[in-house]
Amino acid sequence: RVREAVVSTQSTGDTNKDGVVSWEEYVTNTFGEQYLNKDLESKDDKKDDDDDDDDDDDDDTYLKYVKRDKLRFELADTDDNMELNFEEFTAFLHPEEFEHMADVVVAETMEDMDENSDGKISLAEYVGELGDEHDDDDDDDDNNEWVEREKKSFQEIKDKDSDGYLDKQELADWIIPSEVNYSLEEAKHLIEKADTNKDGVLSYQEVIENHDVFVGSQATDYGRILHEEL
Repeated sequence: RVREAVVSTQSTGDTNKDGVVSWEEYVTNTFGEQYLNKDLESKDDKKDDDDDDDDDDDDDTYLKYVKRDKLRFELADTDDNMELNFEEFTAFLHPEEFEHMADVVVAETMEDMDENSDGKISLAEYVGELGDEHDDDDDDDDNNEWVEREKKSFQEIKDKDSDGYLDKQELADWIIPSEVNYSLEEAKHLIEKADTNKDGVLSYQEVIENHDVFVGSQATDYGRILHEEL
C-alpha cells in the first residue's frame, strides 16, 4: 500500500515525467513556485506594513515547512543531485521506514512537540501534544485514564534520567525503537546453543538433537506451531 501511494504521488509530482522528482518540482507543486528561493531570504526583507500582517503570518508558516521539507529532501537524496528517484522519494515521504532518515524524524517530532523551543519536551508538552490527538469530549473518564497512563509511561520509561524532560536521545529512543534486530539476536543464540561442532552452521541432525532449544524460541515460533498441530 505504501508503494502504491508513493507511485501515485511521484507520478503527480514528476511534472516533466523524467522518472524523478526534483526539488523545484516538489516545491512548485506543494507550495507554489514563489517559494523556490524563499528559504534563503531573511525575515528582515519582509515588509512592515500592518495590513500585510496576516499575509506575513501565512508566509512564515509556508516558509517554515519549505525549510523543513528541504532538510528532509536533502537527507533522502542519497546521491546529492536534488532529484529523488523512487527509493529516495519513498524515504522522503515515509522517513520513519528508513534508518538513514532517523535524524529528521527525531528533529521534526521535537519541533512539533517542543512548544517553548527549549530543545526538550516537558511532561506537559508530551501529554498536551498526544492529548490533542486522543481528545474525546464524550468520554472524559477514558481520557483521564489515558492521560494517567501516559504520565506514568513518560516518568517511568521514556524519561530515562528522570529530569522531567525528554531530550533528543530519549525522544529518539521512544519514537525510533532500538536498531537491535531481536530475530537476528535470537538466531545467533540458537546457533550458539545447537551448533554442536561449532562450524557456524546448523545441520539437520543438530536441529533434531537440540529440538528443545527451538521449541522455546521466539525466532522460529516452533513451540506455538507444534502446540497448534498437537
